[in-house]
Amino acid sequence: MAAGSIGRAMGPGERSAGAGTAPGKGEVLRRVLRPLRPLVRSLRRSTTGRRLVGARSRVAASGVALTFDDGPHPRYTHEVLDVLAGAGVHATFFVVGRNVRHHRATIDRIVEEGHALASHSMTHTDPWDLSTLELWRDYRAGHLELCTALGRDVRLFRPPKGYVDRRGALAIRAARLQTYIWSLDAADWEPTLRPDEVVERLGTPDLGDIILLHDAIEGSLHPAALDRSAMTRVPHFAESFRPI
Repeated sequence: MAAGSIGRAMGPGERSAGAGTAPGKGEVLRRVLRPLRPLVRSLRRSTTGRRLVGARSRVAASGVALTFDDGPHPRYTHEVLDVLAGAGVHATFFVVGRNVRHHRATIDRIVEEGHALASHSMTHTDPWDLSTLELWRDYRAGHLELCTALGRDVRLFRPPKGYVDRRGALAIRAARLQTYIWSLDAADWEPTLRPDEVVERLGTPDLGDIILLHDAIEGSLHPAALDRSAMTRVPHFAESFRPI
């Protein structure tokens, strides 16, 4: 034994650790998957929550629903609206309550040009960081902010990041909201994403698809993602867009 090391002599019949004791395939697989368990549990919770609230990821097969999250934004939402107007396309804007409060003129334009509006919470806080009561308060506040701006009730809702666990499901049910998520996601929140990459990721939408894009970004992972100008240069690869 090397000087300074701590150990003991092996008795008869004992084997050195590592000598002929390599882990089996099952143990190796468990070691690899162990760090992924929280993610798997999270996905299961989200899937279960979506089922509990009857979240819809498709619309009637008469068109493709184009949706924009996280606005309204005082610049980029208007640029998106300009493009949609030029193409004769209508969309659904899932708006954050605090942004609605500060940009009422943008909300007015969305309505005037025939687009649909829906709630996307009040603060866009990560749902997994909130209790059931906090979620209910946030979702209800976002709903009421939009209803106040429009002067009518709007029950369409999309939770931040599409995440719904059991707590979120309870909050959504308590707020009596109708949940829509998406079937196609271009992940356009990634920084430096080019317009042609958006089109490539979405491919050719099928009738009934709900497309997720962003006219603003809440909780960006990188400042470059806040620039939404790329969304105004996305070619129109479908002619049957419709609001939800």
